[in-house]
Amino acid sequence: MNADAVQLKQLNVGYVYRRILHYNRWEPVKCCTRGLGRLDLIHLLAWQKLKFYHQLRHSSNTVVFHVFQYLQYDCECDYLQLCATYSCRQFDSLSRLRVHVERHFDDICVAREF
Repeated sequence: MNADAVQLKQLNVGYVYRRILHYNRWEPVKCCTRGLGRLDLIHLLAWQKLKFYHQLRHSSNTVVFHVFQYLQYDCECDYLQLCATYSCRQFDSLSRLRVHVERHFDDICVAREF
């Protein structure tokens, strides 16, 4: 699934939290979502993509591994862009990748509070 930024923003609004917690449309639910220990849709999709690429990189299947190695050096590789966005290194473990995504989401929530 490759949705553009506008579509992702529309999907990321948190209808469920708004309905359950009786939030108005103008009240942000991003920090509430983080307070519940969850990621928003954008960060959840980024985490899933990073996890997928990490598993490709560590695949025991040589064909899959070599295809990933070839694609990794392509300028349009999503993996390298995600690593740059979330301050990850290509050789980070899955747990470190998750920490980087969560930290990025935390930084956004903190910036919204001020």
